[in-house]
This record gives sequence, C-alpha cells and structure tokens, in this order.
Amino acid sequence: MNKSQLKYYVDLGMGSMFILCFITGLMKWPTKVIGGMGRNSFVTVVHDFSGLFLGVFVFFHLLLNWNWIVCMTKKCIFC
Repeated sequence: MNKSQLKYYVDLGMGSMFILCFITGLMKWPTKVIGGMGRNSFVTVVHDFSGLFLGVFVFFHLLLNWNWIVCMTKKCIFC
C-alpha cells in the first residue's frame, strides 16, 4: 500500500468516526434532540469508542502529513 492509499483510508476512517460520534452525540444530548438516550445505553458506548477511534485516526493523519504541516507553518511565519 502506498502512502496516498494509506492517507485515503485514514481520512475515510476519520470521517466515518466523526459522523458516528456526531450522530450519537446528538442522541445523548440532554435536550433530547433525537430521542435523548440514557447515560448507560449502547449509544453511549458507541459514542465513547467512536470518539476514541477518532482521536487515533487524527493522530495518524497528523503523523502522515507532518512534513506538509511543518512546510506550511514555515511558509506562513516567514512569508
């Protein structure tokens, strides 16, 4: 697998986990936007783990794009 494919899959995972975390977050919201599930429900477990996996995907995303981040930061600071 080349680096472009790896970046694609990391971004795909990151997007999927964000959507899952967002939807379950709405379901858990105290104002009961979409039913307002309780704290000890399956929705809470899914929400917590999707948030954890989102953090892992973000870490790998930053790791894979670190050279670009450094280059752009240098450009913005010294332009």
